[in-house]
Amino acid sequence: MNMETSLTKLFPKNWLPTKNWEEISRINSQKQILLEIGHLNPEINMVPELKKDMSNNESVSKYESIVYHGISTRKGSMKDFFEAMAQVAISGLIPGITLDRVQDLRKQYKEAGQEEKYDLQSSISIAKFDNEKQAESQLSSMQIIQSEGIDKMPLLGMEENNIKNLEDFFKNEQYKSILGNSLSKEQIEQFEKIAPQLKEVSEKMKEVQQNRKDKVEYYQREYLGYSTIFLRIENSQFKQPSVSKIFKNNSKKIKGSGGIDTYVKMSTREKPVLEKYKEICLGLKVNNFIISGALLSMISSFPIGSDFCHSLRDYKKKIETDKINGQVYRTIHILPVNSTLSVEGYFNKEEAEEILKKIFNLI
Repeated sequence: MNMETSLTKLFPKNWLPTKNWEEISRINSQKQILLEIGHLNPEINMVPELKKDMSNNESVSKYESIVYHGISTRKGSMKDFFEAMAQVAISGLIPGITLDRVQDLRKQYKEAGQEEKYDLQSSISIAKFDNEKQAESQLSSMQIIQSEGIDKMPLLGMEENNIKNLEDFFKNEQYKSILGNSLSKEQIEQFEKIAPQLKEVSEKMKEVQQNRKDKVEYYQREYLGYSTIFLRIENSQFKQPSVSKIFKNNSKKIKGSGGIDTYVKMSTREKPVLEKYKEICLGLKVNNFIISGALLSMISSFPIGSDFCHSLRDYKKKIETDKINGQVYRTIHILPVNSTLSVEGYFNKEEAEEILKKIFNLI
């Protein structure tokens, strides 16, 4: 069985541990598999009564009417998540996460109506190495390259030649003979042209890090029981509570006549304390595998499953009666019911971590 086949077979068709996520596609190479996954839009299952608001009030008869108070959907309360991702994009610290990409994701999430199957798409990369030492070196390079430069990237298998990293490699006079075992003369010449450029890029990276106004820290610690590289940046929202200039606030709120809807009871859960720093997961090592990708980078910004939202399926009826000139008038109020993200099937941090744990078990 070749490496590609074994990696593919590690992930059967229905490998995801939750019915709220689906695999969209996969790309296989000899030692790596990239899984694209999508979160199913829970608002597809919203009952008709909750899709209506006060603009849809009905007169059942001359003496009876129905008033729809509407609900607050989660789409309108994801501003914190997308602003956190925007800060990461603006920092330029994670390749592949750009402001345009975050804005596209936010637009996709906001516009995911009943006909849209997914409200969020993400990816996971699983790379297999020959042994744990190689995997550990790859994990360390995620931190070293960013904080110390490309020239400090570790090179395994060259210790006997007193070569620990790319910088040592170029200083070692034997590098041509080392390369000659695997590269042609033309390839070596091309490599020599690129070498000074790598050094220049490395110096620029270090200069950018030194001149940053916000503090950036790369470090390694355990996460979900495995060795993980993290990036920590200052939370601009902690300094400036209002960073909504990045995005316009087009939140969908409970619709009504304009004032506070006294019939609708909101959650009494306290607002989470704003953290001074944001922690972003770059990659983790499980045996001789390295796991990385967009899902891992975003997971710390995901809301927790116990966060408040309105139920998408349940509602309450409140009946009011008025007697005017001997005639009884009846009003039926359709009211929302408080719930949580996990109960309603919205994406959340705990569910994403269950996906990671399932991957750990599979590999």
